[in-house]
Amino acid sequence: MNPWSIFALISICILFLGYQSGVVFLAIAAFLFATWIFSRQRSGRVAQLHKGILYLAIIPFSFWWFLSPSIEGQISPWLFFIPAWFCLFLALMQWRSLGRGGELVFVRFNALAAFLFSIRNPDRYSVVIAVLFIAVFLWHIRPRLSLAKWLISLTSVILISFLTLFISTTVKANQTQKRSGNWGEDYYLSRHIMGFDPVASLGSFEKNYDSKYDDQIVLRLWTSTPPIYFKAVAYERFFQGLWKVSNHYDVFYPERYEVDYALFELESKTENPVEKVWVQSALNTFHYLFAPSNATGVSVKAADSVYYYRGGVWHSPGIERSDWYYFKNSVSLDTAFTSSFLSIEKRDLALVRKASLEMGLDTLLSVSEKVKRIRSYFATHFRYSLYLPIKKKNNALQVFWDTKSGYCEYYATLATLLLRDQKIPARYVVGFAFPEFAENGKYSFFRRRHSHAWVEYFDSSWKITDPTPIVAQSDEIEGYWTRLQEKIKAQTAYVMHVIKEGAWRQKLDTWQVITEKWLTSFEFYLVIALLFGVFFFIKRRKRRLYSYHFDTREMEWRSTLKKALGILEKMGYRIGEGETIGNFIIRVETLNKDKNAKVFEKQIIILKKYQKERWRPLSLD
Repeated sequence: MNPWSIFALISICILFLGYQSGVVFLAIAAFLFATWIFSRQRSGRVAQLHKGILYLAIIPFSFWWFLSPSIEGQISPWLFFIPAWFCLFLALMQWRSLGRGGELVFVRFNALAAFLFSIRNPDRYSVVIAVLFIAVFLWHIRPRLSLAKWLISLTSVILISFLTLFISTTVKANQTQKRSGNWGEDYYLSRHIMGFDPVASLGSFEKNYDSKYDDQIVLRLWTSTPPIYFKAVAYERFFQGLWKVSNHYDVFYPERYEVDYALFELESKTENPVEKVWVQSALNTFHYLFAPSNATGVSVKAADSVYYYRGGVWHSPGIERSDWYYFKNSVSLDTAFTSSFLSIEKRDLALVRKASLEMGLDTLLSVSEKVKRIRSYFATHFRYSLYLPIKKKNNALQVFWDTKSGYCEYYATLATLLLRDQKIPARYVVGFAFPEFAENGKYSFFRRRHSHAWVEYFDSSWKITDPTPIVAQSDEIEGYWTRLQEKIKAQTAYVMHVIKEGAWRQKLDTWQVITEKWLTSFEFYLVIALLFGVFFFIKRRKRRLYSYHFDTREMEWRSTLKKALGILEKMGYRIGEGETIGNFIIRVETLNKDKNAKVFEKQIIILKKYQKERWRPLSLD
């Protein structure tokens, strides 16, 4: 392969990567390195490929990746640019040793990988460079055909690819149209949980209890003491079968930041220590931040504000959250806005009064007695059922009272209205209840079927009552592989959370601004260039010094050998043409007549030492 074509491919790749990443000085350094490799290739000086260098190069690039600055709310481009620079480095090293461990196929592959990794929001200039790179790359991988045949083959491949894509897309669209009309509803149900909306209708939870997804784990709480009732929304108004949240809310702004999480706290928080609990959601379709009733605050990633509705509801507007923290205290702190939870719609007033009279609530004095009477009446006169014969125009609450059957939403709704009729502030609450615990006890979790509705009532402070009768449920023991899969999934989620968002990131984040300046500064690359220059200077000087010592020693041995052979020749012992030093020593020792024995022995010792040391030409001893 012509060195010029490889140089063109590498140079265009460097230009594209430098332009896209904005690291101009690194691109200049890479181009100078490529030019040096090109000059050595043309002169035939090809270096041996040392794979150890390629493996060691992973370390600085990994640190670069590790220290790369993050971008709030989106994927950092450095997660692609850094692998692109690493692939370019591999291409350069393979080209440097082409024919001596380096392979042309790896030069092309790594150059293409660097090009693909660096494609991000291209403008018109980068598009021109990209087209040029693709043209040169296609020329590189052309078969041994004429240019016309090559263009025809390339055009045919492109047309066949587009035709295959069109056919597969058409077939897929036809299959989608032939599917059941419930496909869209099924997909929505797999991604959402019903009943956690600003407006909730009675019966929303039915699909959470009777679907193929009801065993799905949707929330994990990393605490050994989870709340029995985990609140999502507390509703204020009940109107024509619909519960609606309060229109009144406060906007909270961050008190401080912990890594990427903004902390929002209530003004009524206590000075007592609180527990911080991480909540991980398997679905990212929740707008409400689930928290227990005594939560003093929440911590949300990349949030600039949260809404706090009357009733202790934390709402993150606009963005669906997959994880958050809540802070809880040992006591309930929400003691305000009691008058907001006393309203009853006129349509339901007659039914509520009738139920109140049948339960005998007017005869009881204390709030706790009224709450107990409601629970006991439901337990003795009603039965739990997921099916209610409700038609379109029916009053769902009236059907529930007449049939004496229903599930948590109906029990909680009627109980809320009954307490309000007794002038007791009460609110209808939905969330999850009765968590399951992991085998190791480190976390607990809620399934879809744990979605529940209950009542919060005010008696000097807000308290919880659950009017739904207890239903015996079969304890199905999951198989070993199912439990193992959940354990691995949970631990992986937690480990990844600690790695990405752990407290250690606070110290690391202080480096992000610095590293971002380094990566785009001339001084940083100047220092790197100087360090490389000093390294190569020291290495070259050592090589010259080594060569000097070797040359001096060789000259000394030659002089000593010549002198010893001259003395022996004067004594009558002349080395024969082509005779080795070893054979010469053996021959003269047998011919020695003891004349001038000391001088003779001295010269023989010198020859023997030379004979021994001549096989160690690199020794500097």
